[in-house]
Amino acid sequence: MKKIFLIFCALILSAMCVPSMAKAQSSEELIAKLAAREVRTDTLSLLNNELKTVHNLMEAVNHTLTVNPDLEAMRFNRDTLHYEVKRSYGAYLPHVDITGGVGYAWKQELQPDLPTTGRRWTDRLQGGASISQLLFDGWKTTSNIGANEATYDSSRNRYMDNAEVLSLDSAISYLEVLRNRQLVELAATNVQTHQNILGSLSDRQTMGAGSAADVVQTQARLSRAEATLEETRSAADISEAGFLRSVGAIPGSDMAYPQHPQGLVPPNLNAYVLSTLENNPKIKAYIKDIEAAQYAAGVARSAFFPTFYVVASINTDQWDSRDYQTNDSGVMLTMNWNLFSGGSDLNALNAAISRVREKQSGLRSLEYNLRQEAQATWREYEATIRMVKLMEATVDYNNQTREFYWEQFQVGQRSLLDVLDAENEYFQSSSQLVTWKVNEFIAIYRLASLRGALLPGLGVEPTLYEIDQMPVAGDNNKLAPLSMGVPETKPVLYYGTETE
Repeated sequence: MKKIFLIFCALILSAMCVPSMAKAQSSEELIAKLAAREVRTDTLSLLNNELKTVHNLMEAVNHTLTVNPDLEAMRFNRDTLHYEVKRSYGAYLPHVDITGGVGYAWKQELQPDLPTTGRRWTDRLQGGASISQLLFDGWKTTSNIGANEATYDSSRNRYMDNAEVLSLDSAISYLEVLRNRQLVELAATNVQTHQNILGSLSDRQTMGAGSAADVVQTQARLSRAEATLEETRSAADISEAGFLRSVGAIPGSDMAYPQHPQGLVPPNLNAYVLSTLENNPKIKAYIKDIEAAQYAAGVARSAFFPTFYVVASINTDQWDSRDYQTNDSGVMLTMNWNLFSGGSDLNALNAAISRVREKQSGLRSLEYNLRQEAQATWREYEATIRMVKLMEATVDYNNQTREFYWEQFQVGQRSLLDVLDAENEYFQSSSQLVTWKVNEFIAIYRLASLRGALLPGLGVEPTLYEIDQMPVAGDNNKLAPLSMGVPETKPVLYYGTETE
């Protein structure tokens, strides 16, 4: 009996230690993989005071998608949902269990032919194994899988939405840096122009052909031009700080305007609004949220159905050092059907249906707001096109005007004030032209971002924003396909009408 007891304990301990050792080994491997992961570029650079320098728009967007911590957190959330999907498929597979017990028990023997009853403590040894296979659970497992896959698809679309938004912010920061740098150049040129005028007037005054009032007036305009130059330099420094915050890198001195976007804008407003409502990543995520809520209603509905298992088991029970022993084995079809639970199942189903309707209302609200935003962005885009054309003509006319005024000033047909005002008009219109050209780029990028077309339109590698193409931490397999051969099922609705 003692040997049997020791052997049984050894088997039980080995069965417990094997999975524990496997879990420990897998945990150590996971820790090693996480420790071996490359430290995020921006963090490492900040520690070393060696921030990356980007030289073009593509580098800025790529760097943002690579190091942004919000996107990294969403990738880890994707990993979690991936394993949740894989876990839910486990219900289709058989479950194997072993049980065992050893100790002492109080035994009472009723012997009708004797006047007394035997009562005593005795040793007891139990062991068993069983394998069970789910046959039917009211489509609970199917609904669980559908809900988890829909949640995963929603997270994929939300990742795309965040990638589009962050890339748009990076593109705007990139263009703002270029705009302010160009404004600094225009302001510096304006200062140089006023210095040249002042020099010419000073020479004329020295020769007795000019007046001190003209020199003083030009000095005042020069001081204002210098103040404007300092303001633009300050704005340029602020825009570069914003670039560092958005991109996580330093703007290079050789950055240039990208080529004018082609193919990112549909032919008309109606086509654009329809394309936006159809392709916006946030809309797609909401649709998947509704699908997940519908599957959750299916999980709640499964509580009204019986559950069937087929179970094969073998058990042994020994008393008094094997003096008494019972063995049993068998295969059974088991059923469990809850007939009453205090109304909890019905209320859970009603709550799940209400969540579906809540999600549907949220989708309608999102579509309404997105339609308004798309129309407003389109109108802004049209306005920028018109303003760029008007400002180009304005700059051309102002340039001709200042040249004519200077020539006329030389022969006494124009006053100095006319010349200075003409220079100021040329500077102001040139600055506005730069701003409107940048606004045109930004409007086009916003139009593309709303309909989920910015990253493909910029030519960004899909591996940087298509989350399905990114490996899962601790898993050598990519996510697609998730179905594992189980046929796709349509969400089952348990209330009157189809969802919109």
